[in-house]
Amino acid sequence: MLKKVLLIILLLIAGSQLRSLSAQHYLFSHLNKDESGLSYDSIREIFQDSRGFVWIGTYKGLSRYDGSRFKNYGRDDFGITSDFVNVIREDLEGNLWIGTDNGIVIYDYKQDVFCNLDMYLGGNFQVPVDRIYAIERNSKGVMWVSSMGSGLYSYDPLSKTFRHHPLSCEGTFFTNIYRIALDRNDNLYLAVYCDDIYLADAAAESCSPLNLDKDTDIFKGDDVEGLVVSSKSSDIIYVASKRRGIVEVDIRNRRCRQLCPLEKDVRPKNMIIDSNKYLWLSTTNGLVCYDLYAEKYYVYRSNPRDSFAISDSYITTTHKDNKGGLWVGTQYGGLNYYSPSHDKFRKCYTLSDGTSLEGAIVRSFAEDKNGNLWVGTERRGLLKYSHGVLTAVSGGNLPQSVLALADDADCLWLGTQKGISKMDYSTGRIKHYKPFDNEDKDNRVVTIYRSMSGDIYVATTVGVMRYVRESDNFLMVPGLVGITMEHMSENSRGILWLASYSTGVYEYDLSDGCVRNHYSPQTGSEQIPDMISSICIDNADNTWVIGFSSGFFRYHCVKSEFQTYSTSTLDYLPTDVFFMALPDDFGNMWLSSDMGLLEFNPRKSVIRVFTKANGLLDKEFTKAAILLRNGTMAFGSANGFVVFNPRDLQAGNAISKVTITDMYLGNKPVDPHLREGKFSGNIDAQEKVVLDFSDNSFGFTFAMLDSVYPSSDKILCRLEGYDADWIDVSAAKAMSWNDVPAGEYRLCLSNGEFSGSYVMAHHPLTIIVKPKFWASPLGVCLILIIVSALVSLAVCLIIRRQKARERSKIEEYRKKKDQELLHEKMAFFSNIVHEIKTPLTLIRTPLQKIFAVGDVSENIHEELEVIRSSADYMNDLVRELLEYVRLEEHGYVLDLRNIDIVDRTGFLCYNFSETAHSRNIKISYVHEVDSLVTALDTIAFRKVINNLMDNGVKYAETFVKVSLSVNDGHVVISFQNDGAPIPASRRESIFKPFVQFSADQSPYAQSFGIGLTYAKNLAELHGGCLFLSDKTDCTEFVLKLPIRTVTNEVEENEPEVEIAKRSDLPLVLIVEDNSSLLTYLKKNLKHQYNVIAAQSAEKALVLLASYKVDIILTDVALQGMSGVELCQRINSSETLSHIPVIVVSAISSVVGSLPSS
Repeated sequence: MLKKVLLIILLLIAGSQLRSLSAQHYLFSHLNKDESGLSYDSIREIFQDSRGFVWIGTYKGLSRYDGSRFKNYGRDDFGITSDFVNVIREDLEGNLWIGTDNGIVIYDYKQDVFCNLDMYLGGNFQVPVDRIYAIERNSKGVMWVSSMGSGLYSYDPLSKTFRHHPLSCEGTFFTNIYRIALDRNDNLYLAVYCDDIYLADAAAESCSPLNLDKDTDIFKGDDVEGLVVSSKSSDIIYVASKRRGIVEVDIRNRRCRQLCPLEKDVRPKNMIIDSNKYLWLSTTNGLVCYDLYAEKYYVYRSNPRDSFAISDSYITTTHKDNKGGLWVGTQYGGLNYYSPSHDKFRKCYTLSDGTSLEGAIVRSFAEDKNGNLWVGTERRGLLKYSHGVLTAVSGGNLPQSVLALADDADCLWLGTQKGISKMDYSTGRIKHYKPFDNEDKDNRVVTIYRSMSGDIYVATTVGVMRYVRESDNFLMVPGLVGITMEHMSENSRGILWLASYSTGVYEYDLSDGCVRNHYSPQTGSEQIPDMISSICIDNADNTWVIGFSSGFFRYHCVKSEFQTYSTSTLDYLPTDVFFMALPDDFGNMWLSSDMGLLEFNPRKSVIRVFTKANGLLDKEFTKAAILLRNGTMAFGSANGFVVFNPRDLQAGNAISKVTITDMYLGNKPVDPHLREGKFSGNIDAQEKVVLDFSDNSFGFTFAMLDSVYPSSDKILCRLEGYDADWIDVSAAKAMSWNDVPAGEYRLCLSNGEFSGSYVMAHHPLTIIVKPKFWASPLGVCLILIIVSALVSLAVCLIIRRQKARERSKIEEYRKKKDQELLHEKMAFFSNIVHEIKTPLTLIRTPLQKIFAVGDVSENIHEELEVIRSSADYMNDLVRELLEYVRLEEHGYVLDLRNIDIVDRTGFLCYNFSETAHSRNIKISYVHEVDSLVTALDTIAFRKVINNLMDNGVKYAETFVKVSLSVNDGHVVISFQNDGAPIPASRRESIFKPFVQFSADQSPYAQSFGIGLTYAKNLAELHGGCLFLSDKTDCTEFVLKLPIRTVTNEVEENEPEVEIAKRSDLPLVLIVEDNSSLLTYLKKNLKHQYNVIAAQSAEKALVLLASYKVDIILTDVALQGMSGVELCQRINSSETLSHIPVIVVSAISSVVGSLPSS
């Protein structure tokens, strides 16, 4: 116990002898969620893979950084339920092992997909699914994994086995292994959470606690967060713990010493070793850097006054990349990055006392003979930069706003808002000048220039003035009065070039005081704009004119002409807004712009762009720039200035490999799960990509992972077969093509032209855009087949349609002929019937009188009975034919009445019992309901039943069966008889008019053949139907009528002309112009006749053309055409002359004037 106390005391004494020095000035750039696209600002892990990608594990997923942009992955990509990333390591195959709160995710680089560890191992091993604390790889490629609840695991890539290593010490198993470190012999140092540090052999077969002394357990119960092994000796390890801070442990000599204590309540988070020189410890209150050689430490914390300080003092992790850059992850401030290459730009943004220059606006520079750099600012007055130290120049008379500076041997000229001041270097004395005594004039000085001959020229808002040393005053320069000049520069021939704010560029000859040339649109120089920012003379005495917003121009002194450089002439120029230009010793021009600092090689027309990502202070440059005598340049900005030597930034001749980081279809990256058929695996490793025509708009993103200045180095791309020239994509590092035609192309990438040719920076990628299916060989063949099939089909259809049209014409012609034949039949029968009806009446009427008298002998009576029976039968046939003719030509208006159809059917069937009995035919009537009331036209229904019963009795052999049933809202009446069945060939035509069928052709079966047709039409008028059933053992006709009732019966007003309601009554035409008499006649005749009427002979002729009238009753004395004339017209007409006419007249002599029939 005493030894423990003594050791602790020694550690504290050693620690107290160390000094915490002020931090070395590391300037960090910041990357975060809102401005840079990082997935989340709380960082857990940083790791750079062997290809150069930097992977950032956060509390919400994983981010990959390629030097320009982030690509983010979440739990949907991982395929597990956690996106809380704790640790990232790489195996020998280049795959990433990503430890999360729910196990391990493997990123397969070749396939560019994520999968969980269980899937990666084929589901053959038990893998940890809880929080992963640590993952490390030994020299043989074995991956060691520790988890929160299940301890230590190993994966051997040679045997493809995954093992669990249960470790124990003195019978106690421990599982919460928080940190793993490996020495050169692959032995494992294991830090168990809040327990101790243990040493295990390379196979993890056994372990023991790290004892520095028999009785000393220095880390027992301590929270060890950092554990690294020295690269010089496996016997030296460095431990970071909550209680001890940073401790160096000598295993061989069994001793330790404290290197850096931690403040109270400060907890360590992680520790790395940098080239065995620095230890970087992440803590909850700053980043600790311990220099192992100097044995001193530095602490870096956030500073709101310093925009390049660490963004947050809560440091979670650190990482050193392969370029020596330092990555720092924070709890709330995202990522911080320091690159040694950034130190090549010396950023001056604070004074030596820590005062920030934010918003100071640097306006001008001047270098004195001692190499001191004087800086004029708009809001901080005059500054002095000497030997890397920037201080403010104080003095009571010094102006607080300095717009222009010029060195003049022993003094410094200062241009201000109110005039000119001169400061003596040795005494610091200030003298003020006002160019104009008139207060109404603007005394603001824009620029001051000292010519090669030592003269001082001052540009004001109203012209140029020259300082006269003899009289110590300023005079206006003739020829330059009234012009607002912005900048001046002199060439070797004594020509002073002046840049105007609104009138272009002037050449002023200092030898004779004349304006030699004036270049502006007003003077015919269309190339040169009116607004000029500055003038620069290069080492070859060429003049460079810098436009405000129109690019820049070079005046060739030999050719005496301007050459324009702008976004319209240089595709890869990022902007047209420039401020100042300076030449370097290599023939390049350095230009400040609104998009950063540009290095332009006029011989090759090559541009490199430097931005804040390359170490610049910002991109808000001003019109302040100076080339110092030692070749160093300074460019001013709104928040300070940068100093650099172009020699340090010269691009080497080495080719930087370009990596294709992603492929886009349209504006969306290709989903790894949906790229089948296009390519397989990581896009950077592909040699060929095959795209459907629908994907002919595509693009790629690029990165230069091995470049020191990835944002400024050149990337040229060209899609061979589509692009005519190389395209500079250095700034965007992305390129897309839209609506690319079908074909084969090659994507080529280069860093530029070397020795007259473009050197490839990536293997060519073949891109095949498949044609639309119809344009492919298979599509063309299929289209030809389809076209041939369509042509054949069209020909067949045309032939079929032609045949169908011919058949249709034939059918129409047949129907037309059938209709004409029917009409001819109807006309013939109508005429015959009318001709027969009159003699038939003359036969029946005398017979009726003879039978009424009864005075005949018995023999004569029998003969007369035969005559009367034949006449009656003929009369029935005539009436049947007349009814059918009227139905076809005039229609039939139903007079619906509610009747009991069961009773009515039985009654009508009973009427045929005597006839049936005479032929030995049995009539039966079956009904499933006793009573059923429905709306029917009683006369029409009687005709239908009579026709069907008559037909049945005609053709039956032994029985006629009538059945009545109800089905689905209809009453169904079937009529069966056992007569000869109707052949199938005759079934379709049985309901056609004048079609008859009889097996024996008996006289009783003779008729006109219109009964069934008539019955079917009347059934359809009722909304029902009549059809012949499919039974073959008997003949069955089925009558189907809807069941319905009428609620009221309205007596119709009889119009002057009305269609016959009762087809069994003769149709009479009454022609009478007296309305009273006409009404009287209609009323008395309507019970025995169907009546139509006309009040003139003319209208009577019209009605006769429309109706088949049986008899005409006409008056003689009619208005207009007389009744006699009407009779003459009727008698002369072939279609009307058969109609009987009854003439009514009170004039007896009229009979003689009537035409004889």
